[in-house]
Amino acid sequence: MPIVAHMSQALDIRVHEYSGVIRPADLFQLAAFYQQHPQLVHADVISFVGETASGADILLPQLEALRIEFRRLHASAQLALVRRSAWVCPNPAGWRLLEDFLGRRHSRDGQGTEVCLVASLNEADCLFEQDELRTIQTREGFRELFRIGNGNTEHVSAVA
Repeated sequence: MPIVAHMSQALDIRVHEYSGVIRPADLFQLAAFYQQHPQLVHADVISFVGETASGADILLPQLEALRIEFRRLHASAQLALVRRSAWVCPNPAGWRLLEDFLGRRHSRDGQGTEVCLVASLNEADCLFEQDELRTIQTREGFRELFRIGNGNTEHVSAVA
C-alpha cells in the first residue's frame, strides 16, 4: 500500500508512511479521508517518504490542485494552534517533488502548520521533542488508521 497512516492519541501525532508508486488518486483519497474525519486534522503529523517511493506520475498541475485541496481542508478545521509537520525523506531524488509541494509553506499561509523537510527523523528535532521522536521511531502507542493504495481506502480501526 502506498500510504499507511497511524495515530497516537496520547501524543496527538499522526504518522504517514509513503512507499511504492504514489499516484495522484492516492493523494486525493488521503485528502478525502481527512475531509470525512476533520477532527484528525488538528493533530501534528510526520510523513515518512520511503527510499523506493516514487511520485513520477504526479504533475505540477496536480500538485497545485492537491495544495488547494489541503489548504481548503486546513482552513475549514479552524486550527487554534499551529500544527507541526515534518517530512522525512532519505532519498534526495524525492526532495524535488516534496519541495514543489511544500513550497512557500509556513505557519502563516492559512494552513496553520509549521513545516520542515529533513533526511532523517532525528533532524525533525527542529519541530518535535526528542521524547516524541523516540516514540514515533518505535510507534509505541500508535494505532493504524487507514491504508490507501490501488484505488482503495481501507479503514483499519475506528476513528476517534
